[in-house]
Amino acid sequence: MDAVNRLVIGFRPPAVWHQALDQAKSELRRRANTDEVRFIPPSEWVVAVLNLGEVRLDEQARLAGLARPLLAQVPNPLTISGDQWIPAPNPTMPRSVAVGLGTDVAVLAAVAKELQALMPPRDAQSEFLGGFEFARLRSPQEKARSELGRAVRMSPAPVLPGFPLSGLELLRASAGVNGPEWQTVDHFPFSG
Repeated sequence: MDAVNRLVIGFRPPAVWHQALDQAKSELRRRANTDEVRFIPPSEWVVAVLNLGEVRLDEQARLAGLARPLLAQVPNPLTISGDQWIPAPNPTMPRSVAVGLGTDVAVLAAVAKELQALMPPRDAQSEFLGGFEFARLRSPQEKARSELGRAVRMSPAPVLPGFPLSGLELLRASAGVNGPEWQTVDHFPFSG
């Protein structure tokens, strides 16, 4: 039986953002005034440019080979910053909140579309979010959704300084000692 792994092509937010994100978490937690919000730990933060879903081990190298030539053409480096909340599915009663990225994120969105066209069709592929999931509700109760929406509207989004992104990674979801985390399987440097 083949082993299957959950894979994404993307990157992890840099450690220099952690302090600002911790402050934003404290502010959202205080304003939401509910225990129904689960804040995603830093080990689970990932900006998924392309979600590959469940992939067999023998397919990983082939998919990496498809992505490498395209990603080598991306300008080096891209500047990535963060400065907004992305509540989903709507700002009034969200079920989850993502940290929205800025600066060269439009280039990443274009890369995501090109990667999606290159890869074989998969059920797991979804549109590039332009950020990473930061918090989600434990249960979809209307009151908790309303409180989270109010907290997002009242809390300023963290201002995350720009950092140079010089490549993307093929990341595999795994179980670590502190819970779920992402492991690097391959690296795709930009050189355009």
